[in-house]
Amino acid sequence: MPMRKSCWMASLLVLVAACGGESSPGPEPGVEFGPGQGHLPRQEGEPDQIQVQHILIGVRSSGSPGTRSRQDAENLATELLERARSGENFSDLVRTYSEDPVRPGDPLPGSYRMTNHGVKDSAWQKEAVRAQTRYQNIMEDLRNAREAGHLSPEDFQTESTRAQQDYQKATRASQVFPRDEMVPAFGNVGFPLAVGEVGLAPYHPKDSSFGFHIIKRLK
Repeated sequence: MPMRKSCWMASLLVLVAACGGESSPGPEPGVEFGPGQGHLPRQEGEPDQIQVQHILIGVRSSGSPGTRSRQDAENLATELLERARSGENFSDLVRTYSEDPVRPGDPLPGSYRMTNHGVKDSAWQKEAVRAQTRYQNIMEDLRNAREAGHLSPEDFQTESTRAQQDYQKATRASQVFPRDEMVPAFGNVGFPLAVGEVGLAPYHPKDSSFGFHIIKRLK
């Protein structure tokens, strides 16, 4: 199985508590919020796993990189929701507006794979195991070829580097987060969406503590 992301690499979406950090600051003074929904139970008809793409619009008081007030963030999130629903390229919107870290050159920036409550050994998780096995087999073959004199040290280094890069790419592609390790609103909004549908997770200090999320379901 692939290793869980280390704390310094983890996305803003992964619960701060999972990295041993402090909870995010409270809401803006004078703004009242209810207790929140928390992680909703799995609803009938929800899939075992989904892939979503999202835009994070941070709120200044939430501990995210956001510099906007809650109202300004809500205004922008609502605008982007309508633009996405009107068919504007979602990846372009992610690259332009999202405050969640985006990997350079990522063809699907801001995308995550999640498993629903109670799901074990999903297809994506099994693919990660297969990728690891392929990598181990390739490295064993390369070492045997080097020891037998069929592969020079330089060629061994080149081929092993290529194998490692392919493995890292496959690992990233198959990385899956359990629903209950994400902020609650992310799964609460994402799992009920139909493929291609776009929804909004509003800011809430407990359910969506980093800001507003515009979420599109890809798979």
